[in-house]
Amino acid sequence: MLHDVTVDPGIQNGDITPDKLSAIEGETVTLTPVPSRDYVTSIVTYSAGGTMTVVKPVNDAYSFAMPADNVVVSATFETIAPAVSITWVKSDTPKGGYKAGDTISYTVTAPTPAT
Repeated sequence: MLHDVTVDPGIQNGDITPDKLSAIEGETVTLTPVPSRDYVTSIVTYSAGGTMTVVKPVNDAYSFAMPADNVVVSATFETIAPAVSITWVKSDTPKGGYKAGDTISYTVTAPTPAT
């Protein structure tokens, strides 16, 4: 008997694509999470019969055996921490240089993630 594979419409900051929209019990369903820009996949799940199951990646693939029930697949995405780089400009160095114990202050502004 075929069971439906439905994507959770409430997913934010990305999407998830199942390789099939229906499957029989025991058939492998593979999910492809697609994070939005500046996000990474945090967790992939499916829910069936009131139970949520975490799908752990194996070799970067998210797959599960279809249960004997319809499933709703979902993913959660988290923001990538922005990379911070500091460029030392020689002209910023005071005459005589810095000594051990000197305090150096910088202001760092992280970019706003794209939506």
